[in-house]
Amino acid sequence: MEREEMLAKVEAAYDARRTGDFEALRKLAAEDAAFTTAGERSLVRALPGAGGVTVHQAAEELFKTIELRTLDLVEAVAEENRIAILWRTTAAVGDGEPFETLMFDLWEFDASGKISKGTQFIDTARFIQEMQQPAKA
Repeated sequence: MEREEMLAKVEAAYDARRTGDFEALRKLAAEDAAFTTAGERSLVRALPGAGGVTVHQAAEELFKTIELRTLDLVEAVAEENRIAILWRTTAAVGDGEPFETLMFDLWEFDASGKISKGTQFIDTARFIQEMQQPAKA
């Protein structure tokens, strides 16, 4: 699969996750597509969408908790059926203040061209900190 095609599919999957259009995501990712958040296990367990879930489950859990307000491509490298992408994003947890962070993803595609696996590296400590902030009154 070509780099630009993989990148377009990942960007469309993020758009679906950001807007809650999970039907669009079903067209892009295999039903059993795996999703993993990489990092310190004690922190990762506290994140939504962590712990051996599918891409679809992770997207729905993350949609309810973490808003990705911006998602800007910094760099992407593709090889065979995989693409690694570094993003700069502005995120917000609940009604908390938005913050800028980097995310690094590795996505894999199956023979039919659907996303089959996603691994995400994020600043887990920062997201946990934001999730533990008291709600604004």
